[in-house]
Amino acid sequence: MKRTLLIIFLLGLFLGPTTVSAQSDGTRRKLFPSRSQLADQPHNVFKVNVGPALMFSKMYVGVPPTTYHHRWGFDLTGDYQHIWDHGFGLGINYAFNHTSFGSEGFSLHYVGPSAVYARRLVGGLGFDVSLGIGYGRFVEETHYRKYRSALARDGFGSMLQAGLDYLITENFGVGVETNLLTVRCSKVDDLPDDASFGVRRFNILAGLRVYF
Repeated sequence: MKRTLLIIFLLGLFLGPTTVSAQSDGTRRKLFPSRSQLADQPHNVFKVNVGPALMFSKMYVGVPPTTYHHRWGFDLTGDYQHIWDHGFGLGINYAFNHTSFGSEGFSLHYVGPSAVYARRLVGGLGFDVSLGIGYGRFVEETHYRKYRSALARDGFGSMLQAGLDYLITENFGVGVETNLLTVRCSKVDDLPDDASFGVRRFNILAGLRVYF
């Protein structure tokens, strides 16, 4: 009996480090997947997000104008990304923002392509970053009793995006992301000489992911 316990004890000492080492290696493979393991990850992602957005451009609203240095609004975004085995990819991004200033409001539309880098991490967790340029359309809206008007301007936009997502199933997941979006339009006559016409806003969004 004593000899049997001694043999079991020695086998435990011998096999213990091997088992721990195998678990550690497995953990490293999950935390930082190799290029071959990335080939098994989803290559196409469609994202829909909603959430608050902070417009921090200096805004002149009304007559006589009231100056706002920041204002909270609402964002809705939709993105498609195609990711290759090495983690780099291409995307197309759409963003809508609406910010209200009482009887007046501003809407912003943006659409454009982007360069993407995405990586799977431990378990179903992953991250992605995108840098894009595109077309922006800025709409000023006035609603006063029965009077309504809208003035639209077109411009050049740039976008920086970073996000985290989690695979709930093979084809569906959830995520959070943040965007910094700037749209610049041609200058209007009533702006100060040292000012340019444009909108810059920052958001924190959450939404759904579809993988295929």
